[in-house]
Amino acid sequence: MSACAQLCANAEMTSDVSHGELYRDIIIEHARAPRGLGRLGSPCRHARVHNTLCGDRIDLWLQLSTDRRISKICHETEGCALCIAAASMLCVRVVGARACEIASMHTKFSALVAGESDEHELGDLRAFAGLASYSSRRRCALLPWEALQSALVADIDDDAHSHAGVGMVNAAGIVKGNTDH
Repeated sequence: MSACAQLCANAEMTSDVSHGELYRDIIIEHARAPRGLGRLGSPCRHARVHNTLCGDRIDLWLQLSTDRRISKICHETEGCALCIAAASMLCVRVVGARACEIASMHTKFSALVAGESDEHELGDLRAFAGLASYSSRRRCALLPWEALQSALVADIDDDAHSHAGVGMVNAAGIVKGNTDH
């Protein structure tokens, strides 16, 4: 169990935090029964994102159609309920989206969890709006989006012998990398 997941479990038992504020029913549902679990075979794009501060880790695989829409997406997430639910809900939300639309969705979601916006077009992802009051928990919900952005940067067209091509970055306690090479 990651440090973040352990903190979540302890907080749920001892905190005065309203369950309704931070853990909406849909978040709990996705955390308990995550969608998009698993791995994709090749050819696909892959990214691993790890928050070294709390231990949350996400491996994300996706396939793009010829018109650059996300046709399939899967994840393996080890982390707290918020991180698992965010990865699950991301998988549901982005299937069929064009790769060029993802940056805009990510920006809108980031603004939502920071309390800077109430984007109605985000649908069920609006359940994470309660994170605006808990800045230390925002990273949990944003980690899947960082993995998605990294996977989209992977260029499988130039690297036909690889399953993905994500470079290694270490910034602000986040390690991103490709484990396929």
